[in-house]
Amino acid sequence: MCWAEMWKQQNVMRGNGSEREAVTRELVETWVAQWQHHAHVMAIKTQLGHKDRILIDKFLLESLVYEFILENSARGVVVPSHLLLTKYVRLWSYRPRTQQIDAHLKRLQDKPTTRKNWCRLFRRRWSLKWGVRKTKKTLSSGTLKRKAVLSFGSPECVPQLLRMISH
Repeated sequence: MCWAEMWKQQNVMRGNGSEREAVTRELVETWVAQWQHHAHVMAIKTQLGHKDRILIDKFLLESLVYEFILENSARGVVVPSHLLLTKYVRLWSYRPRTQQIDAHLKRLQDKPTTRKNWCRLFRRRWSLKWGVRKTKKTLSSGTLKRKAVLSFGSPECVPQLLRMISH
């Protein structure tokens, strides 16, 4: 639910600023019911080599690496590229993989040019600057709560999001 609220907020910001349809729990449940048995979704769930499944897995793992970078930046540590790549490859070891992904990971480990390009593109995709800590401004707890409510749409989403992140 919180993800849907964040998605809505991002789309409003990316679009022309006009309000989109309100995302409610009922709407998300309707989407799930509508799409869970759709042929395309079933193909993504069952076929490891499906192009959309690969995109989803890559996004998931890159987002975990990005969170790793943010956690280290909060402690004052800049994550070097070799550690970024090591974390990404290690996270893939926990996922089911196809031969295509295994070949990609092998290229990342063996070829310096491929490593360099992947790190550069990763930093561009996630808006990270080389050698710079991604830090957040220090905010009062009241300001932080107001921003969270504005970002996530409703006060009840904030504790739910925090629980999801901590697990």
